[in-house]
Amino acid sequence: MRWYRACRHVAQRLGVRGWVQLVCAACALVLLCAGIYPLYRMMLHSTRGQELEDLQVFAQRLEAELGLLGLDLERVDSAENQRVRQVFSMPFRSGGVYPMMVHPSGRIVYHFLREGERIPPDVMEQMAFSPGRTGWVELQFSEGPGQKRELAYRYSQRLGCYLAVEFPPPNTLPALVSLRAWWLIVLVVWLSLAVVVGGVLGRAIRRQLEGMSERLARLARGEHPPRREPHGFLEMRRILVSLNRLTHGLERTTEFAKSIGRAAFDVPFTPLGPNDSLGRALVELRNSLVEQEAAAADRKAKDAIHGWTNQGLAEFGQILRERSGSITELADALIQHLVNYLEAAQGGVFTVGTGSDGAKVLLLTASFAYGRKKFLAREVHFGEGLVGTCAIERDTIHLNHVPEGYSDLTSGIGQAPPTELLLVPLKTEEELLGVLELASVRGFQPHEIEFVKMVSSSIASTLLTAQSNQRNADLLQQAQAQQVQMREQEEEMRQNLEEIQATQEEMERRTHEVEVLRNAVREGMLYGELNEAGVWLTANQKLEEIYRQMGRKGIEGTHFVANTDWQSAKGAKGLEMVWSDVLHGAHIEGEFTLHAQNSGDREVRGILYPNRNEDGTLLCVYFIGVEVAEMQGGMPIL
Repeated sequence: MRWYRACRHVAQRLGVRGWVQLVCAACALVLLCAGIYPLYRMMLHSTRGQELEDLQVFAQRLEAELGLLGLDLERVDSAENQRVRQVFSMPFRSGGVYPMMVHPSGRIVYHFLREGERIPPDVMEQMAFSPGRTGWVELQFSEGPGQKRELAYRYSQRLGCYLAVEFPPPNTLPALVSLRAWWLIVLVVWLSLAVVVGGVLGRAIRRQLEGMSERLARLARGEHPPRREPHGFLEMRRILVSLNRLTHGLERTTEFAKSIGRAAFDVPFTPLGPNDSLGRALVELRNSLVEQEAAAADRKAKDAIHGWTNQGLAEFGQILRERSGSITELADALIQHLVNYLEAAQGGVFTVGTGSDGAKVLLLTASFAYGRKKFLAREVHFGEGLVGTCAIERDTIHLNHVPEGYSDLTSGIGQAPPTELLLVPLKTEEELLGVLELASVRGFQPHEIEFVKMVSSSIASTLLTAQSNQRNADLLQQAQAQQVQMREQEEEMRQNLEEIQATQEEMERRTHEVEVLRNAVREGMLYGELNEAGVWLTANQKLEEIYRQMGRKGIEGTHFVANTDWQSAKGAKGLEMVWSDVLHGAHIEGEFTLHAQNSGDREVRGILYPNRNEDGTLLCVYFIGVEVAEMQGGMPIL
């Protein structure tokens, strides 16, 4: 902790000037190192490249000498081995370095000093996997701490071994040692210049920073320091420009805030930038206050309209309650109060009624214009003019200009004619009761039109109630008159009922007699019913028995007209000739000859009589008769 406190104390006492000097010195040092290091690497690369080229020349020369001597390194005797060793005992070049031959296993085959030693396996692995098996490696021959060496190597395909040369580390090379000395000299010079220049620059920067610090302190206290002209270094001028803009912006912001406090919301203001939180907050505050003021004014206007509407509805509600007896009095009071309340020029109430021609029309019940009641008589048919159109469409009509000649009413004191027209139907959900017409010089506001619509609904309901009351009164009067008439008719009806009862008893008696007679005819005479085609529909048992005796299986479905002849007092005729007369309502009587199918014909004396309903439709034709043989036997003649 002591060294930490000591460093912190030094840093605090160093000040801005010292920090600037240190930064400048560090920058100079970094630039110097950055400039010398590439030169050092270039010289090292050049030296290594030259040594590899020399090693390649040595390898070519060695391969050529061994080829001239005809030696094979895999099979050499002691004498030949001595001759090869002499080649590696000569220096590689001036400087006391000797070449060596290294077997791929790592054993040094030939060298002036290190013959028989081994190169570490990791170094051999690095040599084996290097590009072209040529390059540089670092190694340390003796065990324990020792000086590292560099080995330049090249693999010979012909010899099957590595040819290498041992060199000292690069930092011991004379050229590089000289370069390092020059680097130290240049570093000292650069550091000296950096300290001098940093001191000069630091003094100038400190003065400007102290001035800016004093202005910022005043800004922090809420003051507005005067603006200064930018001077000094470029960066300092930029800082001063920004500080001047900040001061000017705060002055503008302060004035804008004061204008908001005075409710002067129309003062223009632009924030210092897109991230000026204070300016944007003030603009949002101004906009919010403007919206609140507009909302308050709108709410006040709506409250005034709401109060005006409620007051009007209350006044008209009182009129509707007090004048609901007579439709005419109600219409007069409503139109007069409505025209005055809306400050309109004139108005009229049309109610649905019956016109002079008996048709359903709109009658002008009440009118009021220019402060006076008007006594006018007017009938408007449905669909005629604006009033009739409003009645047909059952919708409000609002015109911004009154058609020329539309209004016949004038004030008589020189007032301007109306310029706007409003027509509102007086209707309930199911019925149209009339039309309310208003004309104004100053025009109708939207809330006034809505008010008239609301009032029209109440007027329509009241008119409907008044009409219902009027109809009820009329019906009551009619009922009283009808009650007297009904008493007179009741006595008359009682007498008529007695007569009807007597007639009904007589009819029942006659009906009984007819039924008895009909049963007697069915039992004692031949009886049947025919359709329009002359075919038997039904017959009694005696008539069916005659047809069975004539060889027919049954009578129903048998054609009577085609198989029968008829003879009247005027002579014999075919029944088909007179059948159409029977169908048209005539009845015939005489003797009928029934033609048998397989036995003798039968003679019957009878009558054909058509039966029709009230609209004249033929239901059937009755046949009643007796057989002539029975008549001759003593039966009564029909």
